[in-house]
Amino acid sequence: MTKVKESLRSKEAESLEVARKRADKQARTELGAAFALAEIGDVATLEHLEKRLAILDRLEAMIARLCKKLAYVRAIKSMAPHSLPAPSPPLLENAS
Repeated sequence: MTKVKESLRSKEAESLEVARKRADKQARTELGAAFALAEIGDVATLEHLEKRLAILDRLEAMIARLCKKLAYVRAIKSMAPHSLPAPSPPLLENAS
């Protein structure tokens, strides 16, 4: 009895697979280039786009802050003297 059930399940699965492939082929022909958008699914939603834009905005803000810090460090570094003169020995005014 179990072999019969397995055989029926196998035939049902095969027929479902054939029907799915036939439906996909028909959808591709009817939708054309728009079928790619249908396959994308959740990525093609406004919510996903808003999340992605929010992430890009945060990254751009981080990059802007780091560029400001880099410019500040370079400005401070350029104002520092490049080399300090060697200290001269103290003069002995009352040397005997």
